Amino acid sequence: MLKNDQTWSAKIGNQTIEFATGKLAAQAGAAIIATAGETIVLATATVSKTAREGLDYLPFMVDFEEKFYAAGKINGSRYIKREGRPSDNATITSRLIDRPLRPLFPKTFRRDIQVIVTVLSLDDENDPDTLAINAASAALMRCVAAPFQGPIAAVRIGRVNNELVVNPTKTQMLTSDLDLVVAGTRERVMMLEAGANELPDELLFDAIKLAIEAIQPCLDTQDQMVAEAEVTTSVEEDVLLSVYEVVKSRFNEPMRAVTLIVDEDERELAYDQLKAKIGEELEGELKQIDIAQAVEMLYNKLIRLNILEKDHRPDGRAITDVRPVSVEVSVLPRPHGSAVFQRGASQSLSIVTLAGPGAKQLIDTMDEDTSKRYLHHYNFPPYSTGETAPLR
Repeated sequence: MLKNDQTWSAKIGNQTIEFATGKLAAQAGAAIIATAGETIVLATATVSKTAREGLDYLPFMVDFEEKFYAAGKINGSRYIKREGRPSDNATITSRLIDRPLRPLFPKTFRRDIQVIVTVLSLDDENDPDTLAINAASAALMRCVAAPFQGPIAAVRIGRVNNELVVNPTKTQMLTSDLDLVVAGTRERVMMLEAGANELPDELLFDAIKLAIEAIQPCLDTQDQMVAEAEVTTSVEEDVLLSVYEVVKSRFNEPMRAVTLIVDEDERELAYDQLKAKIGEELEGELKQIDIAQAVEMLYNKLIRLNILEKDHRPDGRAITDVRPVSVEVSVLPRPHGSAVFQRGASQSLSIVTLAGPGAKQLIDTMDEDTSKRYLHHYNFPPYSTGETAPLR
C-alpha cells in the first residue's frame, strides 16, 4: 500500500475503498489515490486559470488511462511496446466517469476542467471503473478551483446465485446475469449503465435501490475529506447568468410563443428571427456571444417548462404519445443485411456484415488477452442533425 499524508476509507458492500492524498501529483489541483484490494487508481483534477472566450459549452474533459504495467504486463504487439491510442474499453470508461460528473457543474462555467484517472495497479478481482468514478468525484471535491456540486459515488450490482451483490468480484461476474453500474448523489440517480439477461423490471428496481443504499458511506467519506481539508470552492461572477436575466426580463413572452409553434421548420425560423432581433436590440449593451448563449438558455428552459408543466412537447405531442415508427429491411442489395428504422424524423440505417472466425479482432489489454467476434461501429455524421461540421 502506498503511504500518503491522509487516508480515509468507506465500506461499500463487502468491499473497503481507501482514499489517500499527499503522495503523488502535488501540483495538480487535487489528486486522489483510490484503492480496492490491490487495484489502485490515481485521479487528478485540474482547472485552468482563465476562461476560454467564445465557448458555448462546458469545457470538461475526462481521460481514463489504462497502463499495462498495472497488471505486470508488456504490450503484446511485436512492434509497439507502449500504450498507444486509448482502447475501446478506456474510451467507454472515460464516458462512464464523465456522464454523472458533467451535470454537476454550472453550465456557464468556461474554464477548462480536466480529470485524468490512471490505473496504477490492477488485481484479478476488483474492477477499476467504478473505483475511478469515486476517485474522480473525490478529486473534484478537493479541488478548490472546481465548482463541482457533488459528491457522487458509484457501485456495480451483479446477481450471483439469484442474490444481488454489491461490487461483485470479476470471478463472481462470470456467473452473473446482471451487470448494473449506478452512480448518484444523495438525492438522485445520475447514471445507469446496465447489461442483463431478460430480468424482470422489479429486480432492476431492487438493484437500483440497493445501489443507492450502498453508495451512502462513500458519499459520507467524501464529505469528511472536504470538511477536514476546509475546501471552499472559489465563486466567480457569472456574467452569463446576469445576461440571461436581462434577456428573460425583456423577451420571455415572445420566446414562449416561439416554443409553442408545432411545425419544426416554422419554429426554427421564428427562433432564428427572434434571436437576431434580440441581438440587435441588446447590441452595445452586452457581448454578442453572451447574448446568443442566454437566448439559447431561455429557449431550452421554456421548452422544458412546457413539457413538465403543460404536458406539451415541441411537436405538439403529450408526454404519453409515441412518434410514428416504421422499419424497412433489405434496403441495400450487396451487404449481408440492412434495415432502416425511423421514429418521427429520426432515422437509423443499420448494416450487418458476416465473416468467418479468422476475421475476429484480437484484443490485448492491461486486463486480459482475448478476442472479439461482434463489432458494433456507430456513426453520427453532422448531416444527421442538419449541421455543417468536420467529419470525425
